[in-house]
Amino acid sequence: LTFQIGDILMLIAAIIFATYSVLLQKRPKIVSIYSFQFATFILGTVLLFPFYLWEFITTPAPVINIETLTSIAYIGVFASLVAFVLWNKAIEHIGPTKAGMIYYTLPLFSGVLAILILNENLEPIHFYSAVLIVSGIIIGTLKKDS
Repeated sequence: LTFQIGDILMLIAAIIFATYSVLLQKRPKIVSIYSFQFATFILGTVLLFPFYLWEFITTPAPVINIETLTSIAYIGVFASLVAFVLWNKAIEHIGPTKAGMIYYTLPLFSGVLAILILNENLEPIHFYSAVLIVSGIIIGTLKKDS
């Protein structure tokens, strides 16, 4: 078993995001989700700016075309702004443990996309896996009686 630097960075990112999700419940209620998100994005921009400068200086400029602009718009609007606002609202309403169940759907959606986009064959194992994933999420999110 060997680790690459990317593996370590992804582990650190997962730990940071888990910590963010748990601490999100401690956000003062007086601060709206949108104000909180704006402050988070500003902080992220400030922290990432030195890396942007380093990359700008050390690598050639990217090709700017319609694909590049639409990709940046998608990442900026949907994968960042909308996704984080919805994530924060989910944490606020159901808590980090139940909201975290969404990550168990990743193999399910990856399989569906592989079948639709990559023309992978649909096999019985896909159905068994989907049933296990969905039933696990349902069991994990059921309210426990105290």
